[in-house]
Amino acid sequence: MENHDRVIGETSENGNRNVTGLKTGGLTLAGRICRPWIAMMLAIVAVFSSAQLARAVSFTLQGQDKGSSTWSGNQISGWGELELIPFRLDVTAGPVTNQVLTISFPRDNAGIPPIPGIQDLYNWSTSTNMLIASGPTLTTSTGSTWVYTLTITVTNNQEADLYFFARLAAGSHGYGGNSMKITASVGGAVGIFKPATGSGTPDLGITKT
Repeated sequence: MENHDRVIGETSENGNRNVTGLKTGGLTLAGRICRPWIAMMLAIVAVFSSAQLARAVSFTLQGQDKGSSTWSGNQISGWGELELIPFRLDVTAGPVTNQVLTISFPRDNAGIPPIPGIQDLYNWSTSTNMLIASGPTLTTSTGSTWVYTLTITVTNNQEADLYFFARLAAGSHGYGGNSMKITASVGGAVGIFKPATGSGTPDLGITKT
C-alpha cells in the first residue's frame, strides 16, 4: 500500500516542500497546532459555565436577635410576647422575574389546648431593587399554620431584600425551645427561641387585695 504520510521537511516529487499536508502520528501539522487551542477553549467554556452556575439565584430567610442589627438564618432569641421581630428574605445573584413565594407562620402549636404563637406578619417592605408584583395576600387563615403568598421581581444582580415583622402573640411564652418557626417556600426557616413572658399585668388578671 502506498504510504501518503510525509516526514516534516520532506520534499515532494514536484520539488515543493510539504507544509499543511505533513503528517506525524496520524495528524497533520495543522491539526497538531490546533488541538491544544481547542482544548484551551473548551477549558475556558467550562470555567465560564461553572461561574454562571455559581451565580444561581439564592434566597435566604433571616431574622435578628433582640438588640442586634445582625441578620441570622438560624435561631434567634431574646424576644418577648407582643414584640415585633424583624425578618427579611435576602435575594442574591438576581435578576428574578415574577417569583412566587409563600411565608408561613404558626398561629398556635396545634396542641390541646393550643398555645398561641405568632399573632400576624406586619409592615411589609422591600429594597429599592425589588418590586412586589402581587400580594402579600393571606391565602391560609384557618388552622394552626397561616400562610402569606406574594410575587416578587428583582430588577438587577445586586442584593435585594423583602422585609416584614412577626408579632409574638400573648401567651406565646408557652412555646417550648426552638419549636416556633417562620418558613419561606424559598429561603428555608428561622426558629424563634422560647419567648419571654410579656411585661405588665394581663387585661384579665386578678390582683389579690
